[in-house]
Amino acid sequence: MLNVAIWNLKGGTGKSATAQNLGAELAAAGLKTVLVDLDGQRTLSDSFGMDRATPNVLDWLGGTGQPLLTAVEYLYLVPGDIGTFQIAAEDDQLKAALGRLKGFDVCLMDCPPSLGAPTLQAIWNADRLLLPTLAEPASLKRSKRTR
Repeated sequence: MLNVAIWNLKGGTGKSATAQNLGAELAAAGLKTVLVDLDGQRTLSDSFGMDRATPNVLDWLGGTGQPLLTAVEYLYLVPGDIGTFQIAAEDDQLKAALGRLKGFDVCLMDCPPSLGAPTLQAIWNADRLLLPTLAEPASLKRSKRTR
């Protein structure tokens, strides 16, 4: 499975929209794709109309939740939760949860606009890092800091 972290230090650059649209295109191409919403703002989850009461990323990290099938064939979502700030940077929860995903071709991890533990874990466990960037000074400046 290819693991991709989608991240930028600046908010509003289209991270969640990139995850949603790229995920839909990969699924349309027949690739079984899972989206993991690691952002406590839940923009990605809300875009799929996911109820906050559904099992979420914290349940999944703890081993009790499963990715939910969206309205798009081959596209699954692990809904976000405001409690993602509880994730510890040195914890291997994300690595273990990714290891439990069987039969998926691609995992897209939608990260918050910070360098907190959810983002660090996603980057450490990613095969690729995708940085959506707007063609405007603040976004470009933050992208340059990402070395």
